[in-house]
Amino acid sequence: MKTKDLFSLEGKTAIVTGGSQGLGKQMATALAEFGANLVLAARKVERCEKAATEISEMYGVKVVPLPCDVSREEDIVTLVNRTREIFGRLDILVNNAGVTWGAPAGEYPQCHQFNIPINYQVLI
Repeated sequence: MKTKDLFSLEGKTAIVTGGSQGLGKQMATALAEFGANLVLAARKVERCEKAATEISEMYGVKVVPLPCDVSREEDIVTLVNRTREIFGRLDILVNNAGVTWGAPAGEYPQCHQFNIPINYQVLI
């Protein structure tokens, strides 16, 4: 048996928040390579649409872009419900969405004031 067969994700469905670029897109690509169908979620759905097309064409899996602001509980509920409507299941969740700032380390704002609400909503 080949290693790829051992870790096959064929027939599985994954949501990747923040999946339109950077590490989220890389994780989504890896999941697709092993056969998972995907929902790419981010506030800017246009970026998800572009990434979804690229990943789907590369690996032949179904990739659906959906808008979601993980700091809003209603967006999270809608994301999960739409995923179940489209794929009939949800097997994998990659909570990659987050916030960052372009500033020198000494000038960074208090991270907890931004990250706590986002992390809390994702855990609900």
